[in-house]
Amino acid sequence: EPDALEVGSGVDPESGLTLGTPIVMWVRNQDAKSSHYDELQRLYRPSHADYTYDARYGLRFVAGGGRASARETVGRVAAGALAEDLLARTHGVEIVAWVDRVHQVACPPVDPEAITRAQVDRHEVRCPHDDTAARMTEAIEAARRDRDTVGGVLRCVARGVPTGLGEPVFDKLSADLGAAMMSLPASRGFELGEGFAATHMRGSEHNDAFVPDPERRASTDGIRTRTNRSGGIQGGLSNGETIRFAVAFKPVATIFLPQDTVDREGQAAVYTARGRHDPCVLPRAVPMVEAMTAASYSPLCGAAWRGWLDVIDLLLDRGLAADDAADFVVREGADGFDLVHHRAAPALVLAAAYGHAHVVRRLLSAGADASAMDGDGKTALLHARERGHDEIVALLGGADAPAPVSLPALLDASARGDLPEVERMLAGGIDVSAIGDGGRHRGSTALSLAAESGHLDVVERLLQAGADPSQPAACPPLLAAVRGGHQPVVARLLEAGVDLEARDRDGHSALLVAWEQAPAIVSQLLQAGADPNAATDRGETALFSAVTFGDLPRIELLLAHGADPRVSTRDGTTLVQHAR
Repeated sequence: EPDALEVGSGVDPESGLTLGTPIVMWVRNQDAKSSHYDELQRLYRPSHADYTYDARYGLRFVAGGGRASARETVGRVAAGALAEDLLARTHGVEIVAWVDRVHQVACPPVDPEAITRAQVDRHEVRCPHDDTAARMTEAIEAARRDRDTVGGVLRCVARGVPTGLGEPVFDKLSADLGAAMMSLPASRGFELGEGFAATHMRGSEHNDAFVPDPERRASTDGIRTRTNRSGGIQGGLSNGETIRFAVAFKPVATIFLPQDTVDREGQAAVYTARGRHDPCVLPRAVPMVEAMTAASYSPLCGAAWRGWLDVIDLLLDRGLAADDAADFVVREGADGFDLVHHRAAPALVLAAAYGHAHVVRRLLSAGADASAMDGDGKTALLHARERGHDEIVALLGGADAPAPVSLPALLDASARGDLPEVERMLAGGIDVSAIGDGGRHRGSTALSLAAESGHLDVVERLLQAGADPSQPAACPPLLAAVRGGHQPVVARLLEAGVDLEARDRDGHSALLVAWEQAPAIVSQLLQAGADPNAATDRGETALFSAVTFGDLPRIELLLAHGADPRVSTRDGTTLVQHAR
């Protein structure tokens, strides 16, 4: 296919250098033959995702190139190429994959310390062994002639990976690599080191003895193993040896032979594929595996929160300012720090949050800004203080140093019910009605966050400071309090004259939300004058919910407050029809 990669932003077209802005890449994929998939409107292809996707989501993508198509790997390879270049330039990591077996044709053992991309790419089948490559090519061509397909095994090595990459429990390097490989289309197995062959060994045969490293390579800290049957990973962490693993790929599911199947009504049918399909995915899978190895767990990405001082030193020594280096090393996520909401968190903040005093000290000496905040308005000092990292607190100026006054800090304090901190923010002149424009509190006000968590004292203080109880927000204060079932907060907001008919982003009023999530508040809202005929976007009122559950007491309550039993939904359904 003539498709080509286009770079839309983030790279200088003249120099080819990255600009520090997001890199946008796309492949237009204009040569797809959608007509070849017309039959998929009604048939399920054997061993494809057609049936499972349809059963789960009730949706089909029948034009080719859908979510389960191998075409989606172009994005992985593009992103992986960037990650791989970063690893090679900054840490000397080399990643090489090759085809080890196609169907019954296996490659002789390859030296994992010597294999190169040039050796692999000599042959279109991407096997470094000349005779074996020719036999693999013939096996693939034989399958093509028979209108069939074959699978096989890839092997991959990553050399120069530092010791200590990974986590001991949930983010084991072995688990992350396995998940990355098993996420590839057509992958069916992952094997680390000796893999299943280890089951035929005794411990004395499989153990990797530690020995001094006379070369004192940076990746091993002067210690290495005599053998590498573990595949470079022990206890979920890299041990400095070459990481080596294998990935099994099934025969391509699309074959040009008649196959029994069923249609969407469950009736027997026969399906024969048309179009362009590979008889073997292995040669194309080589760059996919290399890319996912690089992109799934870059050693540089988590340097600050893992406490890798050598990586940070490398970045700083190459001329990056401390705060630039901070942005450079925090692009991955850290589950314990909720980085999904902290994409802009500086390295100093991350290092402080994770208790890496040596990294904090190094970044400060390089001029890192101690007042810099993450996306939630928290400084390194605030994180260190909250988590009890006393040494870091001292490095950053002491336990009494206040956090800067900011909207994110006010929102966070309101959400957790920290009245003294809210008082301090208000004293600093912050706008009590400002709406969060980023992070996890996007679209929220301090009042709505305090109401949602049931912090009556904070709600009271914010109202005294002039917070508008009816201010539009992603979830208005009254609806937030109702969702949490906080009757005292609801009562205080009603007393403050809150708009009873304010809607959230889904079009629900407080009464509709209360009916579904906090029935005890329904009477409270009706007595305050909430409209009993408030309807959803579909035209359903609270009476429809009451009828659905046969809730006679609440039906009577709604009718007593003026609910109209003659209403109908937008599609014309009446209450009587709904009750049937």
